[in-house]
Amino acid sequence: MEAVSETTQTCGARDDLWIPSTCGLCYGTCSILAHRVDEVLVKIEGNPDSAVGKGRLCGKGVSGLMTHYDPNRVRVPLRRTNPVKGIGVDPGWKEISWDEALDEVAWRLRKLRAEDPRKLFIQRTTTVTSSRTPMQVFAAAFGTPNRSSAGGGLHCGNGAHLISGIMHASWSVVPDFQYCNYAVYFGASKGHGAGHASCSNMGMAADARSRGMKMVVVDPMCNFAAAKATEWVPLRVGTDAALALAMCHVMVNELGTFDAPYLRAKTNAAYLLGPDKLYARDVASGKPLVWDSSVNEARPYDAAEADDMALEGDFTVNGVSCRPAFQLLKTHLSKFTPEWAEPITTIPAKDIRRLGTEFAREARVGSTIVIDGVTVPYRPVAAIAFRGSQGHMNSVYNFLAVDLLNQLVGSADMAGGCLGFNPASHGHPETGRPRYIPKPGPDGLMVTGSWMAHHVPYPIREPRLPEELGMQDLFVLCQTSPFSDSADREEMWKKFELPYRPEILLNYGTNLLMSIANKETVAKSLAQFKFIVSFDLFLTESSEFADIVLPDCDYLESVDSRPNFPFIFSLPGGMGEWCWPIKQPTVAPEGEQRRSSEVLIDLADRIGMREDLNAAYNAILKLEGPFRLQSDRKYSYEEVCDAELKTNFGAERGLEWFKNNGLIKWPKKPEEVYWRHFVDVRV
Repeated sequence: MEAVSETTQTCGARDDLWIPSTCGLCYGTCSILAHRVDEVLVKIEGNPDSAVGKGRLCGKGVSGLMTHYDPNRVRVPLRRTNPVKGIGVDPGWKEISWDEALDEVAWRLRKLRAEDPRKLFIQRTTTVTSSRTPMQVFAAAFGTPNRSSAGGGLHCGNGAHLISGIMHASWSVVPDFQYCNYAVYFGASKGHGAGHASCSNMGMAADARSRGMKMVVVDPMCNFAAAKATEWVPLRVGTDAALALAMCHVMVNELGTFDAPYLRAKTNAAYLLGPDKLYARDVASGKPLVWDSSVNEARPYDAAEADDMALEGDFTVNGVSCRPAFQLLKTHLSKFTPEWAEPITTIPAKDIRRLGTEFAREARVGSTIVIDGVTVPYRPVAAIAFRGSQGHMNSVYNFLAVDLLNQLVGSADMAGGCLGFNPASHGHPETGRPRYIPKPGPDGLMVTGSWMAHHVPYPIREPRLPEELGMQDLFVLCQTSPFSDSADREEMWKKFELPYRPEILLNYGTNLLMSIANKETVAKSLAQFKFIVSFDLFLTESSEFADIVLPDCDYLESVDSRPNFPFIFSLPGGMGEWCWPIKQPTVAPEGEQRRSSEVLIDLADRIGMREDLNAAYNAILKLEGPFRLQSDRKYSYEEVCDAELKTNFGAERGLEWFKNNGLIKWPKKPEEVYWRHFVDVRV
């Protein structure tokens, strides 16, 4: 990759370079090569040396020059002169200097922080993953828990991300394209449209189909995925769970096909439940009990061998009748026959029965495979879901029902099965960083090793009267919240005695009026802020509500040490390579544009919270040893990036090394990709 960045003198040009960096036009964040000639970008291509995109770019990615050189970009800081705010109302923008802008913003934030830092609400777009760390750090240093990601839409992730986290320790799931033989897509387009690691997945999905993987797409529409499927199964909107449960019934009650060893060792299927539907617990330890067939008595789950745990039967524990969770599930599934599901889904019962039978047969329960010299269970079937099946009121239950198919046959995070995006990493061979592995939590159930949101999906927090504007501390399962913009937010805040109200909005690149359908409601909520400052590339429908607009640099002018980390988000799943690219400037900023990451550091200094900011960077980036930031020193964001890279990859691999090389990569191990076989956790 070093040759890519070498300068070549041609035709009197000042430079002619191919610069490795990262796209920032969606959260796929593919690796790119930007061709610069005479200080002008002339072309953008995918970087074939990177696992992120694998040299491919979508139409939007290769057209990034159009955004960069758009004449309508904001070039200077702007201040509102019209106090009236509303849709289509002219803000009366006036150009001001950076010092004027930052002095006013810092004065307001300093005053607010002294009064109650929770009154600051921070919002960023999901599109630019590089904004996550600077905004997260600023919020932590300032002392506000109130931050949100906009752009994904109102319902983004409240089913898919939650259940992927609880069941797979990852942000999302995909088939193990290299080894899967039978994949069922429930309202998902992984490998056939936009999404996490989209360009990489497109290539792997095409290779899987060419190899012979049967792909069944369950969707009301014949979309991108369905057009390439072996079989398209149209169904009534929002009834995915009915189909999934009926398939589960066929497997368990009609065919008797399920992976009993997996259920005993990797799930709570053997845990005993009483008439109250709660775990029967050991009196001394409080741990859930299982029935140990080798001694014919109830024992704590971690005191019995998995092979000896009963999955079915009726048992008496301390005078109380109990049954294993799997027995209850099996009985529960018996009512979800294909005939029951047909009028709900509109799918003929014979087709539902056939799909369930095919899934059970292709799972090859009990088989193994050797990958890179390591023997692992082989379950080459996957049921995946995403936006389509989870964009409903029953989002969580739709997604749980779909994933139950994987759990029953033991294909969750096993070779050929349904994989989370990189839930376990042993780190770079030379440093062991970044290292994270799922671990057992309360009752032996899985806690993610890495996560993206404000709280891990499990263990579930105890609900309490809310102190957060989004009320996630009351609605503890939600990953996103509507209450920052909803029409009933004031009513809800009053009912639950929220002790403050938002006053200042710090916005990074979001356009809520366009990403949420009821724009009038959003407009009303924005107008209620006393002050809004917005980092933007362009003036938008939402920035019309801002009091100050700050001209940001785009992705081709910016730097970031971790555009594709955490790995559970946009690094391709399955065997292959770990890959850590960076984002670096390919051209200098124009006009008075400044990188938002640097502006936040400047603001922190003006507010008087440098020590808190550096402490937050140390904690969130896990900086160690000589690379930890000193509390009293002001750092540039490039220096922060340099510290993280050296912490993870050694003193010789700092930002300059990465600017020359673009990325670092190393082979994945079966013990990482198929981690569930090797880690003692349950779901």
